[in-house]
Amino acid sequence: MRLNPRLEQRLVKALLWGMTLITVFVLLFIIVFILRRGLPVLSFSFLTENPHGMGRTGGIFSTIIGTLALTAMALIVAVPLGVGTAIFLTEYTWENRLTRVIRFGADCLAGIPSIILGLFGFILFVLKLGFGWSILSGGLTLAFMILPTIIRTSEEALRSVPRSYREVSTSLGSTKWQMVTRVVLPSALPGIVTGVILSIGR
Repeated sequence: MRLNPRLEQRLVKALLWGMTLITVFVLLFIIVFILRRGLPVLSFSFLTENPHGMGRTGGIFSTIIGTLALTAMALIVAVPLGVGTAIFLTEYTWENRLTRVIRFGADCLAGIPSIILGLFGFILFVLKLGFGWSILSGGLTLAFMILPTIIRTSEEALRSVPRSYREVSTSLGSTKWQMVTRVVLPSALPGIVTGVILSIGR
């Protein structure tokens, strides 16, 4: 027996609203729980002191600096490679075996668990290349982790730029590189930045 279309639409709408409210409630509960438990022990010294006793006492200053340094190192390596690869795939080549191999490799790399990439980075950068336990080893490992997301999101952002922008730029005498750097990239920049932020969240 088929339901009345209006009733069916109302039921689906109510179901969607219910799932949305549940999601928001869980998120708010987590935020409130963290703030209630964390704010009483949060202090300036906690943010500016180094940890002591294997992290059981002291602050988190060195942890914050280490996280920022690792993230910066990963972005310095991954953003130029990722955006450059996306530019190559969208602007400088046609669909062929090479582009399919690059996209397949990026998709496969994106599906590898973080623990496997961490083990790979440990073996390659720490042991084989002799970088040791350093910001460089961690940053390069993180760069491999976020590179696929940057490539795919940047490629989609570049493809979303209207073709007319490219045609007008070319008709005005711009070279390919001028068209990419002065027209396409600025137009795709919001999408690229969003992709970089999403990749950091991984």
